[in-house]
Amino acid sequence: MRFQFNQQGYKLRWQIELLFKEWKSLTNLKKFNTRNPEIAEGMIWTSLIGALLRRYLAYQAKTALNQVVSTWQVSKLGSGLLVEFWRWFARDNKKRAKEAWDHLLWLWREEGVRQNTKRDAKKVGAVVV
Repeated sequence: MRFQFNQQGYKLRWQIELLFKEWKSLTNLKKFNTRNPEIAEGMIWTSLIGALLRRYLAYQAKTALNQVVSTWQVSKLGSGLLVEFWRWFARDNKKRAKEAWDHLLWLWREEGVRQNTKRDAKKVGAVVV
């Protein structure tokens, strides 16, 4: 029981570590061209929400594609297509939004697949997400 709890705790800790690594890499929060702290804070929150949204969409892609995808790869891929999807979605153009979404899923299916799932499964306590 205790071993299982420790294993679950380690898995959770690792996922949190990966999330912070992703935020650091994908948000590009190195320098702001503002002296206004409110604007800087808004930029930080916007970047973090964007990274969280990309991660959520990666999990949705995993379900929709019915295959193991790399949340890292999916988060990096298709930013322009994602903007296009939201543009059409906000304009209530369902046909164009669906086209953009289908293109994203195709891209994620082709380029976002985890490279070595057998190796991942062999790791002790590995979480394949």
